[in-house]
Amino acid sequence: MEDLFREMMEQGIWNKSNPKQLALEFYAPFYLLVSISDTTPDKKEAAKLLAAHIERFIDKNASPRKQKE
Repeated sequence: MEDLFREMMEQGIWNKSNPKQLALEFYAPFYLLVSISDTTPDKKEAAKLLAAHIERFIDKNASPRKQKE
């Protein structure tokens, strides 16, 4: 996972930071939410939480995209 984030940083997808830390920040809540969804009957709520986590992660860590002229 760390290597994936490192490569994505090199490609300009993510802001430059510590790839190991970035992988932990993404994967730990992701794993927790998937684990919760496995044990709860309300799969829709778990899916909403997971989608919100991913959106916040992207908002926080995505590199600004250069607009084509």
